[in-house]
Amino acid sequence: MTDEVTRASGIGWFPICRTSSLLLYALGTIFLLFGFLYVVYPMSAAQTIGQLGANLGLPQPPSDHLEDSFGGWLIFTLAYMIGAAACSFAAGREPTEPAPYLNILLVLKITSSLTGLTFFLTQDHYAFYLATFLVDGLLAFLIFGIRRHMGAEVETLKRTGSALRGTSTGEK
Repeated sequence: MTDEVTRASGIGWFPICRTSSLLLYALGTIFLLFGFLYVVYPMSAAQTIGQLGANLGLPQPPSDHLEDSFGGWLIFTLAYMIGAAACSFAAGREPTEPAPYLNILLVLKITSSLTGLTFFLTQDHYAFYLATFLVDGLLAFLIFGIRRHMGAEVETLKRTGSALRGTSTGEK
């Protein structure tokens, strides 16, 4: 269907699809970068966020808590970030059919955000938990917006393609 829609429209993607695709590629690159940085420098990332939280009056987790908490979870963190990056890249590559990839990415970001909020409210008031809630929550809203705009453009392309295929001359 992707090729039919692109050929029928005569112009390829509409600008919003191009912009959304580029934004999704950028998000995928950022997810990969932060995933690898977090694995290579887990204590630095946690301590930096902890220090920012301390500046806001939030308690810093003790260093032994950081080491115990993050050591075994690095594998899952990297896998999560690579999964998020893969969904971003796939949605950017298929702008006429992005919904399945964006839905998975939304589930990842919403789950991460709400887990951060839950830990912040029920465990300790560490900045890392609050930062996870805020950043991934904002990313979820951004991804939802991209999905909505790309969906509208895809529908327009499909209607245009259907109208073009339905004419005898191939003109509007």
